[in-house]
Amino acid sequence: MKLEQKRLWDYREFTLLDKELLIRMTSPTEEIELKFKYEDLGFETAYVKKKSLTLVLSASLILITIIGGMILVNLNNPLTTFETIAIAGLTVFVYIAVFLISYDNRKPQIVVKGGKESFTLLADTPSREKVDEFIKVLQERMTQRIIDLEIRPNDPKMEYATQKEALENLLDNEIISRDKFEEMIKLLKEKQKSKPAIGF
Repeated sequence: MKLEQKRLWDYREFTLLDKELLIRMTSPTEEIELKFKYEDLGFETAYVKKKSLTLVLSASLILITIIGGMILVNLNNPLTTFETIAIAGLTVFVYIAVFLISYDNRKPQIVVKGGKESFTLLADTPSREKVDEFIKVLQERMTQRIIDLEIRPNDPKMEYATQKEALENLLDNEIISRDKFEEMIKLLKEKQKSKPAIGF
């Protein structure tokens, strides 16, 4: 499964592989590729929305200061029409650029955390439904990876009692649901029955 997200200055691609999450980020200045093992990620998600317009307000204050200073300097020597238009155009350009950057940074985000690694993605790009589906599948992959590592359901050398105890631990820590627990118990019992009997 793949989730693609485009921001004002960069492009991000999240791909769910068999045992890890691959993140590719491309911007005008760099390309980054990260790989996170499922077992290193956490199940906590936090919804973050920045409400501050500090960047826009700061830019406005700086522009007002610069323009005010230029006007004071040129009180005795008025600006030409061209200089006035150039200053106004530059002011509008800088303000729009700062506003767009601030707007892009204020988009709601979801932080996936709680493990050794964490990452952030936009909450509603390309849509909230697709992001929610991506997180759901990611958590299913994470759960299955932890089960494969700790329960080892396909390992014939593992004892049922050990596997059940490990499953109970995962259930107690809310890593797996009660339904998943019951499903795995049923699977392990069937595997126990299919094991060849030890005898002479």
